[in-house]
Amino acid sequence: MKNKSYIGISFIVLIFGIWAVPKIENNLTNNKVVKYEYFEVQKVHKDSIIIKDIKKK
Repeated sequence: MKNKSYIGISFIVLIFGIWAVPKIENNLTNNKVVKYEYFEVQKVHKDSIIIKDIKKK
């Protein structure tokens, strides 16, 4: 039974690859990547610090 479980997992990985890889490739070739940094850190007083502010210091 263990040998047959690898077949099912391989099939799922194959289907995911067929579905996801063309979408990733399309986004990279059309330059649809995020150009802004969305990372935020909260100060103790609940003021938000954006990563650009951290880089300036």
